[in-house]
Amino acid sequence: MPSLTDTVANWALGSRLTLTRFGPWRNLLAAAATPRTVQDDVLRRILQTNAKTEFGGDHGFAEIKGADDYRRAVPIQTFDTLHP
Repeated sequence: MPSLTDTVANWALGSRLTLTRFGPWRNLLAAAATPRTVQDDVLRRILQTNAKTEFGGDHGFAEIKGADDYRRAVPIQTFDTLHP
């Protein structure tokens, strides 16, 4: 028969694994309920993170406020336009 310590440890581990497994799923479901908002937030983070890079500076990342601004500021790229 397992000791009380073993039983509690197994319960704690099982509970943690359940939270780990379902936590990301809940986040995904919440994001799926408002995809436009999530996409706008991701774009904003990417632009903020890269605003001081050479590419970000060349394309005005610091001034871009949304997807439409991004489309106007950043033309479609090819390998040749990005290759040094």
